[in-house]
Amino acid sequence: NNHIYDTGTLGIFETLDATNKNQLIHTGVFASESDKRFVNVVVNGINIGIISYCNQNYQLNKKANFSSEGINTLFSNFYENQIKNDINNAKKNGAEFIIAYCHWGNEYTANTTFNQRKFAKMVANAGADYLLGSHSHCLQHYSIITTEDNRKVPCLYSAGNFISDMAVKLPEVRDTLILELKLFRDKSGKV
Repeated sequence: NNHIYDTGTLGIFETLDATNKNQLIHTGVFASESDKRFVNVVVNGINIGIISYCNQNYQLNKKANFSSEGINTLFSNFYENQIKNDINNAKKNGAEFIIAYCHWGNEYTANTTFNQRKFAKMVANAGADYLLGSHSHCLQHYSIITTEDNRKVPCLYSAGNFISDMAVKLPEVRDTLILELKLFRDKSGKV
């Protein structure tokens, strides 16, 4: 999420070191251009690709600002070509279903923004199969996006705060949901 910007490059590298040391699955922030920009996990025989994006405009409000090169190297941003490449690479590595985690929108509102809806359409059109969002700290709506190739892609714009003691915009920031996604193969073998 956008708090990866809070303590600059040192915080990013310490976070990556800690997640790697503790063998935690992660994506969305990287140490170099050569890092893999997706994660594939196999669950019950289904290869799931996970990608993650954060609106790079959030870093402009932080004390630790990054150069354009730093933003493009260290973070997953909502850049159409990058999203397409990430999804294609995940599929080349066996992904049969792509989940996109999207950190976007305005805080403390159940209303989605124009940019959220634009980014959702972009990620879905690039080949994602399911979109999960965050950042608003409030529940936001669920919709089905029809892609250019006529696929139906579910999108939950924000699941709210899972655990929070925030005292801002009560009671909305205390609402949350837990999503359970059940994947299976149809008779043809498609997930």
